[in-house]
Amino acid sequence: MSNTISPENPALTSEQPPACEALNSPVGPAAVDQQQQQKNIEDLFDALPDMVFVVSFDGTILHHNAAVAETLAYPLNGLIGQSLLSAHPPELRTEATRLFLSALAGETNFSTLALLTADGQRIDAETRIVRGRWNGQPALIGVTRNTRERTLADEALRHSEQRFRQVFAIAPVATALSRISDGRFLEVNEAYSQMFGWTREYMLASNSVDLGIWPSAAERNVFIAKLFGEGGIHGHESSITDHYGRSREVLISATLADIEGEPCVLSMLHDQTERQRAQAEAWAARELVREVTDALPVAVYRYCFENEHYRLLFCNRKLLDLCGVTPEQAKTNPALVLARIHADDLLPFRDGQLAAWRAKAPFSMELRVIATDGSERWMYVYSEPMSLPDGSYVYNGYVQDIGDSRRAADAMRLAAGVFEHAHEGILISDDAGIIIDVNRTFIELSGYARDEVIGRNAIALQGSELPGHVVNALRAAIVSDGHWRGELWSRRKNGERYAQRVTVSAVFAANGSVSHYIAIFSDITQAKQHQNQLERMAHYDALTQLPNRVLLADRLQQALAHARRYGRMLGLAYLDLDGFKPINDRFGHEAGDRLLVEIAHRLRSSLRGDDTVARLGGDEFVLLLSELASADECRLSLQRMLEVVAQPYRIGDEEFVVTASIGVTLFPQDDADPDTLLRHADQSMYLAKQAGRSRYHLYDSELDRRARARNEAVARIHEALREREFTLYYQPKVDMRRGRVFGVEALIRWQHPERGLLLPLDFLPDIENSDFASTLGAWVLEEALTQLSAWRRSGLDLSVSVNVSARELADASFLDRLADALRRHFAIDPAALELEVLENAALGDVGHATRVIEGCHKLGVRIALDDFGTGYSSLTYFRRLPVDTLKIDRSFVRDMLVDEEDLAIVEGVIALTRAFRRKVVAEGVETPEHGLALLHLGCDCAQGYGIARPMPAGAIADWIANFRPDPTWSREDLSLGSLFSVSND
Repeated sequence: MSNTISPENPALTSEQPPACEALNSPVGPAAVDQQQQQKNIEDLFDALPDMVFVVSFDGTILHHNAAVAETLAYPLNGLIGQSLLSAHPPELRTEATRLFLSALAGETNFSTLALLTADGQRIDAETRIVRGRWNGQPALIGVTRNTRERTLADEALRHSEQRFRQVFAIAPVATALSRISDGRFLEVNEAYSQMFGWTREYMLASNSVDLGIWPSAAERNVFIAKLFGEGGIHGHESSITDHYGRSREVLISATLADIEGEPCVLSMLHDQTERQRAQAEAWAARELVREVTDALPVAVYRYCFENEHYRLLFCNRKLLDLCGVTPEQAKTNPALVLARIHADDLLPFRDGQLAAWRAKAPFSMELRVIATDGSERWMYVYSEPMSLPDGSYVYNGYVQDIGDSRRAADAMRLAAGVFEHAHEGILISDDAGIIIDVNRTFIELSGYARDEVIGRNAIALQGSELPGHVVNALRAAIVSDGHWRGELWSRRKNGERYAQRVTVSAVFAANGSVSHYIAIFSDITQAKQHQNQLERMAHYDALTQLPNRVLLADRLQQALAHARRYGRMLGLAYLDLDGFKPINDRFGHEAGDRLLVEIAHRLRSSLRGDDTVARLGGDEFVLLLSELASADECRLSLQRMLEVVAQPYRIGDEEFVVTASIGVTLFPQDDADPDTLLRHADQSMYLAKQAGRSRYHLYDSELDRRARARNEAVARIHEALREREFTLYYQPKVDMRRGRVFGVEALIRWQHPERGLLLPLDFLPDIENSDFASTLGAWVLEEALTQLSAWRRSGLDLSVSVNVSARELADASFLDRLADALRRHFAIDPAALELEVLENAALGDVGHATRVIEGCHKLGVRIALDDFGTGYSSLTYFRRLPVDTLKIDRSFVRDMLVDEEDLAIVEGVIALTRAFRRKVVAEGVETPEHGLALLHLGCDCAQGYGIARPMPAGAIADWIANFRPDPTWSREDLSLGSLFSVSND
């Protein structure tokens, strides 16, 4: 088959002008030169991202754009003169010929034939061909788009849908999709069908009303109405009945969805049955505790001291009845409880309780109480401290009536009930330690039956789990104090070890001898295990098993104390890896974690036994080098650490090197507290990085002093904003030619309590590169808009300019914050707000600045380029920035009457704004002659001390009312030349 395409029908070569011919047709009598017009068309084609072919009627490629050469990997114009068929695979050339001939017949063709690159690769493409003219001759013009990326996107979409269906099917949350119109299920997952007991196929063949999920269609319609009324998302708790008639409590979350144009509901059901049952059981348990304590024959209570003031936290009904107060009175006014104590016993009671509290010791006392019936009764009061998880402690105590034998008998009977049903295991032995009774909880804890322990020695039952020194301490405490408390490890009958909290108390006979022993046990195994886990988690890094920040602080504190006591030197080094993030990004977080573990191992293996390596997080480590003989020894250790870290690592088949930067400070040369030492090492580490990395840097105190001074200045500025010490002054901007005030510029001032009114240069440089610059900028914007609203309400028609720092401009949330501010002040026309951006800030990143400025324009806000001429002043950059106004910097305007170069700059800037149709405002107008010179040069708008100094907002209205244009501005007898005293030499 020939590569030249020749139409068989001569009629196909007729030169009827197609639609594309208008591209080369002259327009009107003043038509542009045909060659120039052809050149414009070629430039247009080259600018298109799609491939463009121009083909003669015999199939020869007359022209193609740059996209063809780039996509098919040919040199520029590399296909010109070749047959169009050479751009298609051989097996597609017959079809390509057919499409070519139909295009010659005047049809607009669309094809999806693949193209061949220069190296034989196939590219999926879509081509549209029309007839036209090229250089005055009939031709075919084809536009081709590479569809490979769209094909890949379609494939990815199919995979994504497949993955979604898989996730939907196996999701543990019961999920269903149903139509709004009839409630018919479109899809349910396995969890949904299992919840109701029907198969998925059965549910898909029915709807929620027929299955009884909704009692009636009316109730379902009410639910749908709520769903629409709440913005398409609704959640509520409900009871459902499954296929077997079982009731379940569920939390239903529903949302509206549109599936191929069909309104649907996506419902997710969370089974709440077990949670509600657990809540009910917890409530019942709390009530049981309340009922049990209220049933006790003794008054029990819990209290603490706050600032040495007694506070009653809990008491049972017995104490309330004894004192004749309500629960609310007991909590809010403990004095009502204490008032029942006999006057002679009250002071010893309070002093004794307070002393016990300070010593964290038990408290006991016999005292008299005046009951509500007026009778005087003797009571035994006992309480003991209990630590809480947060480190604080409270006292639990009881009050026992020791003067009423009947109450004593009732208390004994009640105690027997408590003994059997108590949640703690209780053991009673005789004076020789032989067990005579145990309660049900003891049997459950130990695994022994009652008859297996009755008659056995209580200590022997513990076996080898009870060390001899503990037995001796227990006996000594009982002899001296009558009781012993502690924690023991014991074994159940099946051999399992468990931890106990034990209280052993002696019961004395009337003659003062011990008659019985009572031991109370509680299982604290889980608490001990949890405590051990928490201690491990609190002190060691989970990934590397190195000490963490908490344990490091403890060891550093001890090392410093030792170094001070014995006059030793120690080093604290802060190590940060160089280039860790690229490795993490390249190989993944799992490989990064393995690398950190390997580095931790190397560091730990390279240190001396008394030294510590800790991980603070990420790729940051701290080395604590104790017992240093000299600074040189520290340097040798650090150099060794650098070499150890820099040894090659391997991930898979790839080998790479990671280095470290280390900052170190030495004690006692740096005699600071632990936190400050760590901060000094951290600062030195950053200096090591700045010096080239893979090295260490010794702390410099002068550098720290400067950094601390700057931090103090920044902190004071933060405080000034909180204390509302900042205020805004406003400098008028006037149109000198028309003699009117058209706006003001908002300028921040600091009303310092000691230093007086400070200008921006006195404090803004301290926060220039901090995030607080954006915070302060947001405050200025809000204050300016609030003042503008007040002026507008009073009838004052002004615009306000607000300066925007480079930090604010770079903030990704700047446009969102600006939009929020405008919404809060919706009554203000956004065009009344102008943002002034410094030239250096705008041109530092022109692309980002352009996007921000365009975003401001969409909000209706105008943009001015401030201090123009002091920065890059590139015409190319300026052309790309869509600013509305240029502000000529005051340094040029101030000296323009005496400096030839400044005059040329001012004149050039004004000409530039005229050429680009931008507004221009001159700053620094200090004399009437400045204003008149600017008017002669074509600049009408200005501001400066010669017009008005910045003033408080309250002075603006009066100033505008009294404003009169300077007469010099309208003098025609003063020529431009007469204003300048510039030498012509």
